[in-house]
Amino acid sequence: MKGECFELEKPITRSEDMFLKKILTLLLLLSITSANAGGGKLIDFLLFDSGVAEILTKNGVDAIAIPRVKRYVANSLQALSFSGKKPTKAQLKEILNSLGGTPQDLRIKNSLIALLDKPEDQLKKSDVVNAINSLIFLANRHGSTGSAMLACAQCVSDVLSKNGFKFTLEEINNTTAKKVLDQTLPKQPRQLTNYINTKMAKYNFGDLSRVSPKMLRPEEEKSLGLFLGLAEAGNKQQKDLINAVREFSTDQNGVTNLIDSRNPHTFWKLFSEDMDDETVEGWTKILKEANASADGQTNKQDAFYAALKKRAGDDDYMNDQLEFLKKKNCFFR
Repeated sequence: MKGECFELEKPITRSEDMFLKKILTLLLLLSITSANAGGGKLIDFLLFDSGVAEILTKNGVDAIAIPRVKRYVANSLQALSFSGKKPTKAQLKEILNSLGGTPQDLRIKNSLIALLDKPEDQLKKSDVVNAINSLIFLANRHGSTGSAMLACAQCVSDVLSKNGFKFTLEEINNTTAKKVLDQTLPKQPRQLTNYINTKMAKYNFGDLSRVSPKMLRPEEEKSLGLFLGLAEAGNKQQKDLINAVREFSTDQNGVTNLIDSRNPHTFWKLFSEDMDDETVEGWTKILKEANASADGQTNKQDAFYAALKKRAGDDDYMNDQLEFLKKKNCFFR
């Protein structure tokens, strides 16, 4: 109408459009978080770092353990994923349902599936801890990402052990070890067992058919496979350490048994931890010293601790660490 002034609506600029999209995305994420917080299941929490921290805190896990556990869960999810990225809820369910393996693998898998489906308000601390232990176990056994390695939580951290966590799962960054894990070791448990038996015979490390299952647990097979793979493809320092472990595993009759209840060491698991060449050389020297002082004994545990004690001397801190190793029995059964 004449005399009336109409103000035309200003077009939205590109920067305003991007701002609105960010706001809408944030609101969507908040709504998802609220939905999870208001009655989600355990699986909904474990798929995100913030959710892992929240469910651990709610169930009384010590705060100092939470950053590590978050990392182990993330590594486990990535290892299990076919794409190498964290799976979605639907993808994780599909992955778990597809896993086969030994009767123990299947029991752990079925227990985990049941726990993941448990509503948050019905969860106990033991449920959350058992689910994470099972997730790590299955990721180590069946994960498509080879460079994630399991270790014993008790020997890594008192806090983890006190809260009920059995395992850790860390990425190995050593180039040679990572290549063996990613390109050489079979991913399927049955094929890995065959690989181990073949290499044990090839390198004269003994006969596993005579070994008690207590001496080699299923979750340790990947560590043994890495040791045997490095016997073939390792660098000089790694092969020197492997030869030192061989000498430590050889009795007074010249018979070598890498895994032996009479000399129940687990030094074949050393490569499960990331080590630089200097650390590897340090282990080689310690084992050679221990073997030299074993005086023909088959069980060389006392000789190993004596070699460490000699190195520790009167240093209080070093002696405390030595007592910690003895108490945890980290390198012997």
